[in-house]
Amino acid sequence: MDARAADPRAILDRLVREQAGQLVASLTRILGSARLELAQDCVQEALLKALRVWSFEGVPKRPAAWLVQVAKNVALDAVRHERMVARKERELDPLANAAALKRYALLPAARGEFLARAGREREAATS
Repeated sequence: MDARAADPRAILDRLVREQAGQLVASLTRILGSARLELAQDCVQEALLKALRVWSFEGVPKRPAAWLVQVAKNVALDAVRHERMVARKERELDPLANAAALKRYALLPAARGEFLARAGREREAATS
């Protein structure tokens, strides 16, 4: 039977039952056991993408291989995103610390100025 002519939902249902666990395991080997949840999320995303794409474009000749590749691409995108966010946080952290220090350094001076002005106004009101 030609995979392209078959019902995408039926093929996907069979692949989920037969190969989803294997797909999660292979992604976990690539990503590391600490990222098991990410591997599961990537497999779910690949399955959703298959449901969307296969409904319009038909089922590919090798649907299991297609799922593996899409799941790997989703995982790679997620890892790249994590690294980019971590890099930007590291870049922004010194700037945030410098701004906070500057803000707190101004507080005593601003407080002193406020108290001096309040004292002058009180003196002027009593005079």
